[in-house]
Amino acid sequence: MVTKYFQIIVVVFLCNSCVYPSYKFEENKDGEPILTTDLYTLNDELTIENFKVIDTSSYYIETFQGLDSNEEQRANPRIYKFHKDGYYKEDSYLYFGKFDKERNKKSVYYGGKYKLKGDTIYLESFYPISGGKTNIYSKVISKGVIKNDTIYIDFFGTPHKYVKKKYKQIFD
Repeated sequence: MVTKYFQIIVVVFLCNSCVYPSYKFEENKDGEPILTTDLYTLNDELTIENFKVIDTSSYYIETFQGLDSNEEQRANPRIYKFHKDGYYKEDSYLYFGKFDKERNKKSVYYGGKYKLKGDTIYLESFYPISGGKTNIYSKVISKGVIKNDTIYIDFFGTPHKYVKKKYKQIFD
């Protein structure tokens, strides 16, 4: 009998340890999920050395050379803009700037925070737990490396490559 209770306790403990923490966000008037408290863990102050590694005046656009991609991805690459305060903005080529009025740094959809350690970059953001409309999210920290003007990073096990460009190089 004691063994049975012990087994149940072990199973419950194992199930609880396998679950990622989830976060529920309220939405603003535009339907954007908003961070009501600062849930980011990458809150280190950026240093002058960091700004030698990443250019906050440029954009980093996704390229697909040597990577698996489809026509839709190539037509609408992801674009990252890194800010001096540790936040980054994630956008796409076709919808670049479309949601700027509704989105600020407190929006889950804005992007997230980043941290630099030498040439290693960490991106922290929130992703929906399910593929459909939800207000429950999990926190994800992705790790990458910066080499020259290129960021190599894996998202959910898939490699991505982002090349530094100026605004006019992308949109002119």
